[in-house]
Amino acid sequence: MSIADFYSPERAAHYAERMFKRRVEGWGDETRALEDVAGWCRLSARSLKRIIKRETKVIGVETLGRIHQAYVNFNLRLIAELKHELKMEEEIYGHAALADLINEVEALEAKASAHLIPREGTQEGRKRR
Repeated sequence: MSIADFYSPERAAHYAERMFKRRVEGWGDETRALEDVAGWCRLSARSLKRIIKRETKVIGVETLGRIHQAYVNFNLRLIAELKHELKMEEEIYGHAALADLINEVEALEAKASAHLIPREGTQEGRKRR
């Protein structure tokens, strides 16, 4: 994948649409889901809706970065939920029954966390420089 493909409006629309669809499935309320996802991306609900509908032809690097960060954070939250479920099962059935699965989920969490871009002014941002 080229850098131009990564920063395309199509890529932003893909990320935004996936977050929106997953959020709607959880709540069943499109307006609330759109507002939630837009807040995660630090966009207005209308701007996000235009990106999802592919009405926006040019998306700035900063905007795409915010959408990408929101997408990674969203997936990290899903991983955390899965991890919590596994921990509850672990208490019931013991560690040996779920050890491989727990290790895979933790490895996935580490991979997803590696895709986060540190914010300026944070301790993580200073370490990565």
